[in-house]
Amino acid sequence: MIFRRACGLAFYASKRPISSLRLRSCLVKFRIYEIETRTLHRSCVQFLYDKSKLEETLKRLKEQATLEEKEGQARKQMVEKAKQQVAVVPVYIRWPKAFKEGCKHYYHGFRLLFLEMRLSVKYLWRFLRRKPLLRREKQQLVRTLSDVLRLIPFSAFVIVPFMEFTLPFFLKLFPNMLPSTFKDATKEEEKLRRKLTAKLETAKLLQAAMEEMAVYKKKNAKDDDKTASIAVEFAEFIKKVRSEGSYVTNKDLLKYIKLFEDELTLDNLPANTLRALCRLLNIQPFGSLEIIRFQLSLKLRALRADDQEIALEGGVDTLTVPELQQACRARGMRSLGMSEERLKEQLKQWLELSLNDKVPPSLLLLSRTIYLPEDITFMDRLKALITSLPDSKFYSKSRFTFF
Repeated sequence: MIFRRACGLAFYASKRPISSLRLRSCLVKFRIYEIETRTLHRSCVQFLYDKSKLEETLKRLKEQATLEEKEGQARKQMVEKAKQQVAVVPVYIRWPKAFKEGCKHYYHGFRLLFLEMRLSVKYLWRFLRRKPLLRREKQQLVRTLSDVLRLIPFSAFVIVPFMEFTLPFFLKLFPNMLPSTFKDATKEEEKLRRKLTAKLETAKLLQAAMEEMAVYKKKNAKDDDKTASIAVEFAEFIKKVRSEGSYVTNKDLLKYIKLFEDELTLDNLPANTLRALCRLLNIQPFGSLEIIRFQLSLKLRALRADDQEIALEGGVDTLTVPELQQACRARGMRSLGMSEERLKEQLKQWLELSLNDKVPPSLLLLSRTIYLPEDITFMDRLKALITSLPDSKFYSKSRFTFF
């Protein structure tokens, strides 16, 4: 209090700020020698912004995307370095190594072929005794018989003298001469990827053809309002699937059966659509339209019999992952880069539609084109999902930021 009074007197007397010398003289005048001082401390506290869970997940996704990009660049650099190292390796080191790997490959191929032949002899004996075979055993028997038949042309290389020296050239020109046990996994995967790209193009063409058919049905259905409205719904449905990649159920497809009961038969489909369906089912489309229709009908009949066998043996859950991939590939569906659950789900939907007598087989094939295209990015689907959410008090669409 004394210190405050002294400062106040000195301040009001001079009416200007107090210097250090004047303050000391003032304190000596009032006989103030001990002063209790208190220091005041001020600090700014920065409050943390409480982020929502969605923003945190988006931030994690962004970090994950950057990490994946870095990993991809590192892989590319490693591949380029490996190519440079392979180019630098001299011939006298590279050729013996390739010869040794080729000998190992053919040894394991012959060994696996003889093991499959031993199994298939048992299955053939059971088949000749009219005992039932499982679907897996039938496929094994058919595959082994085809491999044995492929070995017959190689007898010419053994009978004709000095023709065995030309065998590597024939195998290089015609790799399909070898049985299935000699196939390389990496080369087969590359071949399947090339086939998948071709199937994606045919699927887009078939989707456009279905959309055109819906528009044509809408124009011709002037008297019937129901068919016109169904045609409009189907055209919008196809556009939505092509743009957003939304999930399609069997109920959505069964709505439009009445719209295409007459048009989607093999006899009424045009030539371009028939050839596209052949490419979708791994059939070589050659000959006239009647031959192509006959090939498609045989393939559909075989697929229907296979569907009945799968349903009788316990359904999709009894199949392994390679069997699921093979079944989806045979039915014109995507098999590469998909999880086991997704493969099972696709095959279950196919079985539900295939075992239903009301669904025409051509509509069943054309419906598979909806599941093939996967070129829509994850961010586009996320945006489509968030824009479809309703506005609420706590979260608005303006709070979502995309990277």
